[in-house]
Amino acid sequence: MKLTKIVIGIVLFTSISACNLDPLGIFKTDDDDFKIKWHSVTPAYSLCKDEADVSLTPGTQVQNQSVDINRKNQRVITRGCNGEVKSDSVVTIDPPDQHVTIKPVTEFKVGAYEVTVRNRSSCAQKSEEFSLPANGETRVPEFRFHVNTSPTVFHFRIVKDVENFLDYEFFSCSEISKTRACNGKVSLEKGTVILKVNYVEETLATRETVDCPAPTAP
Repeated sequence: MKLTKIVIGIVLFTSISACNLDPLGIFKTDDDDFKIKWHSVTPAYSLCKDEADVSLTPGTQVQNQSVDINRKNQRVITRGCNGEVKSDSVVTIDPPDQHVTIKPVTEFKVGAYEVTVRNRSSCAQKSEEFSLPANGETRVPEFRFHVNTSPTVFHFRIVKDVENFLDYEFFSCSEISKTRACNGKVSLEKGTVILKVNYVEETLATRETVDCPAPTAP
C-alpha cells in the first residue's frame, strides 16, 4: 500500500511538471503580451506583486493617471461606568477609497459594451457589461470603479508606493444576455493605465468615549 501511494505521488508530480504547474497549483506562463510570471485562478497577492512586470505591450494605448488615498486612523478608548477600560483600539475614521475612470484613447461610440481591467501590481481583476441604452443611442464607453489599498469585496485593490499597471480592454457587444454575457464580442481597444498612488496616512488625536448604560427604572 505504501509503495502504491509513492508511485501515485510520483505520477502526480510528473503530471504537474508536464503541465507547467508548480506543486502549489500555480500556473507558470511565458506570455509575451503581459509577461506575468505567475498566474492562478485565485492569484496570491504577494506573488503577483513581487513578480509583476512593468513592461508595456507594443502597440497598446498608454494612459497616465494618479489617485490620492488618505487614510485617517484614530485610537478610541471606551470606558465603563467606573472608569474601567472596556476597549482600546485603533480604527479607520475615513475609509481610504477613491474612484478611477478609464476611457478609451481612440474616439468611438458603441451601444452595448464590456470592459475588463487587471492590476498587475495586486492581481485584482474586474469586468463589467453595459447594455444598450433604452433610447438606443450609442455613447463613448467608460469604466468607473472604486479603488482601495485594502482588499474588500466592493473595491478594486491597488498598491501604495508603487506605480500600478492596469491592463484594460474594451469590447463591443451585439447584445448583453440575461446572464450578463457579451454576445458578439469584438475587441475595440487594449491599453494600460499607469496609475500613480499618492498615499497619506494620518493619525488623529486619541478619542475617549463612555459606555455606561443608564439605570433602568424600578
